[in-house]
Amino acid sequence: MAAYSCRRPGVGQRGAEGGVEEAGAGGDRYTSYDEAIACIRSFSSAGRVNVIHFLGQVGRSADDAWENAVAPFINNAWPREAQYQIEATSAAFISLLEDCGDHFPAVLEAARPFLRRIHRGHHWLYRFYKDIGNEGEAPISANFPRETLALMDAIIPDDPSGVPFDLAAVLEQMVEAWPGATRDRRFIRLQELVAAR
Repeated sequence: MAAYSCRRPGVGQRGAEGGVEEAGAGGDRYTSYDEAIACIRSFSSAGRVNVIHFLGQVGRSADDAWENAVAPFINNAWPREAQYQIEATSAAFISLLEDCGDHFPAVLEAARPFLRRIHRGHHWLYRFYKDIGNEGEAPISANFPRETLALMDAIIPDDPSGVPFDLAAVLEQMVEAWPGATRDRRFIRLQELVAAR
């Protein structure tokens, strides 16, 4: 039986004990979520960002992995203390979210408590309002306008200078898919920020 190492946190199928399969262990041992939390806490900020990117690889490896491995791992193994919720990890979670397709609502629900306002580097918003990749596939904000609004409200700062230049396009597409968004206080806040920019 292999020993657990914080150098390579295991992320795989859920074990019977509610843990995650250890990488390279051949399924012989499962790492508990408590062990995974302790390991992630020991990482640098860059290491935690790498864990999130690795979760994206796991999610893309099989269609059911988003809801059966990635979301449960985030729910159960991501440290809850505020010191681990920073702009860099929020940006990494955004990259993860833009790749999870129809599983966006479930993965957002898991990641939402860990998102913080991002004051710079909003290069990723185009994936929320443009059709990228699969032909005929609607952008995220068209498929999931309510969830997109919750996400934008969580990460867009109150300072107009920190508002991404293409937030207006995201909001416009959101309203096309969900006209009632214009009455939501979160939408109004974002719209006012765009106008003040």
